[in-house]
Amino acid sequence: MDNILDAEIAWKEFCLDVADIDGPSKDAYRYVRINPDIGRTPPNLDDVSEMPKLKAATRSALKSHDSLAQIEKVSHILVSSCFYYERLALSKSEADKAFLCSG
Repeated sequence: MDNILDAEIAWKEFCLDVADIDGPSKDAYRYVRINPDIGRTPPNLDDVSEMPKLKAATRSALKSHDSLAQIEKVSHILVSSCFYYERLALSKSEADKAFLCSG
């Protein structure tokens, strides 16, 4: 039963499905799992009495430098995915090696 509920196994299987034969897909960066290290084995799913401790440990782990950096990266990906650019004309080359785009 534990294997059915193990999200880490499901994540690893998903990552294998996303990978190409030659390695990770070019879109692999779009898939992120935030998996905070709470410093102990998580309680059983039906152990309701442990949930406040688990919640506190998770909040504490998510305040670490590494977790905050990962959360910031994910937030940038999410915000940037809300925008797109539709080109209306061909790009024009400028004298200073720049390009002028209209869209």
